[in-house]
Amino acid sequence: MSWMFSRSGVWANRVVINDNVSPSGAVLATAGLRFGCCEKIDAQTTISKAIELATEVYIPIVIAGLNSDYETEYSDRVSLDLPPGVDKLIQQVIRANPNMIIVTQAGSPIAMPWVQDAHTLLHAWYGGQETGNAIADMLFRKASRGYTYFHYGEGVFIDYWYYEELRIRPYFFFGHGLPYTIFEFVNLQALISFSLDGDSSIEVCVEVLNSGGHDGWEVVQLYISDKESSVLRPIKELKGFTKVWIKASETITAKVSLDKYAFSFWDELMDKWVAEKGLYQIIVATSADPKDEILRHDIMPLEDFAWSGV
Repeated sequence: MSWMFSRSGVWANRVVINDNVSPSGAVLATAGLRFGCCEKIDAQTTISKAIELATEVYIPIVIAGLNSDYETEYSDRVSLDLPPGVDKLIQQVIRANPNMIIVTQAGSPIAMPWVQDAHTLLHAWYGGQETGNAIADMLFRKASRGYTYFHYGEGVFIDYWYYEELRIRPYFFFGHGLPYTIFEFVNLQALISFSLDGDSSIEVCVEVLNSGGHDGWEVVQLYISDKESSVLRPIKELKGFTKVWIKASETITAKVSLDKYAFSFWDELMDKWVAEKGLYQIIVATSADPKDEILRHDIMPLEDFAWSGV
């Protein structure tokens, strides 16, 4: 007997399976049947239990978010809200115990009406089968947050550039994250004037002191701001970073190299990369938030430089 199965979605396909055992025959041949059900949950009862538990511990942890029931690759969500009742639960548990840690998990943006009252927030994406261990490591300081740069290939004023250009403050800027210790940045060093050609680069050095009580990772982020550009460019762009491990009370020198691409843009009329002479600023920061800028340093390429290819 032949059975035909079809699956619909972004990709649709059909599979024909030749088998002599029908579903009904297989079911009757088994030792028994298994019935599934879904537990009915009363929202207010669940919230009351959560509040009761939160008052019995010093630091309650609420884990909330989305799953494949709410977001998939081939459909749009109709709301940025968390599932019904979840925001209310979080808000009431915060009132019961302000020490609460909130862990959210989603693959797309979510609304956070309670974020201004949150003591600690950890947002986790869909990290695969080890997500649970990764979250636990973060909460219990077995790991320290770190951030890397996503490479984009389209236009200007996207992502964090958009928010800064329009003077809009998101809840969390690109690169934001709080470590378990305190880092201080001093003594930024780089050449003031230089020539851009071929494979030349300049080295930027900054001293980072871990003045807190715990060892930890820090991501030193270098942004470039073109003050005299002939074309429209973002206020600042992340052009280099390095992730360093620093023991408590230790000072290290973080080094980041900036090449011609750190100062260039693609000129569509010339069909070339162009790095213009003039005033630039190197900005050392812990995120794209203007409030997280720590040090600035003026530099000046001495002449224009253009090249084709990569």
